[in-house]
This record gives sequence, structure tokens and C-alpha cells, in this order.
Amino acid sequence: KQSGEIVNAFLPLGAFDKGGRWNCSYDKLDMSSIRAMRFYVLYQEGRFEARIRSVSAVEAPRSSPTPAVSFASRKDVETLLINSIESGERTYDAQYRDLCIAIY
Repeated sequence: KQSGEIVNAFLPLGAFDKGGRWNCSYDKLDMSSIRAMRFYVLYQEGRFEARIRSVSAVEAPRSSPTPAVSFASRKDVETLLINSIESGERTYDAQYRDLCIAIY
């Protein structure tokens, strides 16, 4: 994304049923017990900045527009695919199965 660009993301409630990377499951997430949230950016290389402007609980999923992607060459497409596979391997090996799925 470009600097200063605002992006909306929907994370389904089901994504919050784990206790971290080791997939420690809970019987049911008690929404009334949530007092804080932490956001992590994994495997981000180079300088970057992310600002969380808001977090909202919603009753139904909201779709976000898919970002437009363009490539200058076939090599750029190949590089994206290779990097995605390598990143997916690392996340899978580190037990971040949901992130691996999102990468692919």
C-alpha cells in the first residue's frame, strides 16, 4: 500500500478463538472479558508504519475491496509467487496455519 493509504480489514470472530501461535483453544470467547488487544506484524521487511485507527465489533461480515495489483513484467509475477511460497513455508513451520492460508 501507498504511504497514507487507509485500508479496512474484516477479521471474523472465529479468528480470535486461539490463544496464540500454539493454537491453544478456548471453549468460548467471552467478549465481556476483553480489555485490550495487541496487533503484530510478522515477517515485514524494511521500514514500515501501521496505524490502527479503529476496531469495531460487527454483527455480520463486511467485505473490503480487493486492492488492485499490476505488474511491470513476468519476472515481477514470478518474484511475487516465489516470495509468497517462501513466506507461507515460514508461517506454516512456525505454527501460524491461519496466516499461511491468508498468504496463499
